[in-house]
Amino acid sequence: MRHELGQHETSRRLFEEARERFEELGFRAHVAHALQGIAAADASDGHFESAARLMGQARRELDQIGARADDFGAGMLTWTRQQARAALGVERFSAAFDARRQPHGSPNEQYSRPDSAVP
Repeated sequence: MRHELGQHETSRRLFEEARERFEELGFRAHVAHALQGIAAADASDGHFESAARLMGQARRELDQIGARADDFGAGMLTWTRQQARAALGVERFSAAFDARRQPHGSPNEQYSRPDSAVP
């Protein structure tokens, strides 16, 4: 809801806190949903590669537990995907999305925003 109201930093903070709590509790589907929310905040801030990677990580988590990818925040997820694809192009979006879907590391590995790093 905060994201739809344009409160992107508040949304990011709440989704990050939620991700940590859900991870502690072992609620993997909700961890993935929180990652989707963080991805939306990233897209709002112009960090489209990170948004695509987080969406891929969330999708991988949901696939592993057999949960649907669109049962939480479908509108937000669609908007994030559209924004990232438009900014990156289909090929770069797919590469970033698929990078986090590969079976390396923990399924709940800490997210990062490589495209926001200052050189």
